[in-house]
Parts: sequence; structure tokens; C-alpha cells
Amino acid sequence: MKTIPTTRLLSILVLSLLVVAGISSTIGAGYTAGFQGAPPPPPPLPSTSKTVFKDESGKIITSDEFMEYLMKGGYKAVSTLKDGQPEVHQLVKLKPGEKNPMSPRSFDASKSKIAVGTRAPAFDAETLDDKNVSLDDLKGKVVVMNFWFIACKPCVMEMPELNKTVAKYKGNPDVVFVSVAMDGKKEISAFIKTHQFDYQIVPAARKMLSSYDVNVFPTHLIIGRDGMISYRASGFGPSSVGNLETGIRDAMRYTRSKKGAF
Repeated sequence: MKTIPTTRLLSILVLSLLVVAGISSTIGAGYTAGFQGAPPPPPPLPSTSKTVFKDESGKIITSDEFMEYLMKGGYKAVSTLKDGQPEVHQLVKLKPGEKNPMSPRSFDASKSKIAVGTRAPAFDAETLDDKNVSLDDLKGKVVVMNFWFIACKPCVMEMPELNKTVAKYKGNPDVVFVSVAMDGKKEISAFIKTHQFDYQIVPAARKMLSSYDVNVFPTHLIIGRDGMISYRASGFGPSSVGNLETGIRDAMRYTRSKKGAF
């Protein structure tokens, strides 16, 4: 048996997984996926059915619990290989000043065609509860958008925190939350029975995903009252939702004098 840092394990195993799957996955941050069928991504951490996940004390935990610790920060993963396969993934506390190799990568949102400072593409769609939502109808409001799909584990993990953000603006007609999902209406209807998500949900919205140049998940966008993109970020980590809330406050302050300026 051989114990190696997870970063080296990833370089050995992840590339082969991605080639076989035909998609790419950003470890601990979010997923990228093509739109031709978009198969579910491989697990964020290479593993087999026999791989054991352990916390800092050595106690066996689930893979979901393991990834939750990593994404919240403060830990790294150390992996033990057996016959070239990951036998054990164990959490190890980061030393002061030590960078987490599994923390969300920084996506350069400025390289997107729909970057901060560009005009938001128009949309007119039907929500999960059969209501119409369009950018024209949202003139003068701050529109907070979330792009996701069911099999994206980071997307699902951030939903409870996003619900808290929605609750903070409950009763404020000037802030609207819209989520844009890749999955169909039937799949999402089943999903939300066990996963609360308080954004307005637009299902089967691949056209919107394409028009907003989104291929990394989760992705967050804020459209200011002037119809311009004021915030764009991809991935999930300890500061993701806090940064989003800062972006909402900034959009409300910056565009306050431009209400209705689409």
C-alpha cells in the first residue's frame, strides 16, 4: 500500500476518468459538461465501490460527508492506494497558512462572452410551476440567476445556503431569484420533493444555458437594474454564497439611480 497526496492521485486517475466519460469535472468546485446529452459527471474524488472515506479521527463516513468537509474548507484529503486504486481517502486538517489543494478553482469569468459589464441576453421561459418569467418583465429589478443540474453535487450542496439568501430578500420586490436548470420538468419535480430550493426554477433550459455561455456548474449571475451583468462566478466553496450576497448588495446600490433603465 502506498499513501500519496490527493493532488498526485488526481493527476494519475482523473484524466482517464474524464476521457472515458467524455466530459470534464472541476474537482471540489463545480462541473463542466457538454450539452450533447450531458451525461452525469464522474465523482469529484476518484473512488471505487471499495474505497473507504474517513474523517480526521479515522472514523468511517460517507463520501457525501467527506466532500462536504472538503468544500467547507479547513481540510485536505490524503489517499492510500492499493493495486493502483484508491483504497482510503482520509481528511487531514490543514496547517496554518496551508492551501487546500481541493478548494474551488478560480474560473476566469471575464473570458466568458457574457461577462461582467455586458448586456444580459433576453429570455422568456416557463417555470416549474407553469408561470412565465422574462427579462422584459423584470425591468428595473436586480435579477439573481443560478445555473445548475441535478447530478452536480456542488450545485445541490449550496442550495440550503442559497435558500437563506432568498429568505433575506423575502418581501423585497426589487430582487428576483431565478434558477436555470439543465434537467427536465419531470426530473426536477421529483428532485425538489427531497431537496428544497426556493429560487424560481426554469427546467430544461439548455437554450438559456447556451445564451448565457454557461458550461461550468454551479454558475451565479446578477443582472443589475440597468440590464447589465454586474456579477458572475462559478464553482462552490466556503465564500461562494457570501460573495453572491455582496454582489446583490452592490447591484442594488450601484443601479439604484438607474431603475427601469433596461
